[in-house]
Amino acid sequence: MAMNRIQYLDVSYKTARLMKLKPLQVMIERESSRVLEGRSDYHPMPSNQYSGG
Repeated sequence: MAMNRIQYLDVSYKTARLMKLKPLQVMIERESSRVLEGRSDYHPMPSNQYSGG
């Protein structure tokens, strides 16, 4: 992904990488302060049941 930004925006690798990682860092920081509320039910699948595609 950083390589696409390098070519499209004509920037250095360091700049392209920062442009990729900074939004991810901001999202992680915002979500880390959220407290989950409510009830959550966990229903594990039986070990003999196939899940996937």
